[in-house]
Amino acid sequence: MKKEDATLEKLLLTVPKKERERIKSINWTKQRLLDGIQETKDNMKYDLQFGIPWILMYGVSHFTFGLTPLTITILVLGFGYFLFVMARRGSYGMNRRKKKIFEYLLSLRDDDESKQA
Repeated sequence: MKKEDATLEKLLLTVPKKERERIKSINWTKQRLLDGIQETKDNMKYDLQFGIPWILMYGVSHFTFGLTPLTITILVLGFGYFLFVMARRGSYGMNRRKKKIFEYLLSLRDDDESKQA
């Protein structure tokens, strides 16, 4: 096994089995890798755009009003959003790990192209 393959295997162990198998099964072209990197960046950006305001609203509501129906509603909406998003796009952490895998695969691909030239 090559050094690159060992590094790739270590990176792949950080994602769930379903994602690992999907990543291994796809023939990754340069454009697909770039699209995958952009998609994971977008998913992470969406999580931050919702998560930061949500935690601020919940914190302000909880410390200002206590445990009121408003605070509970904000909490339930946030949990609902994140459960839905984790089922559809994955968590922020998983997307960050997928991005590292895609960037590594892209660097391997670029190295192979430079060796052939």
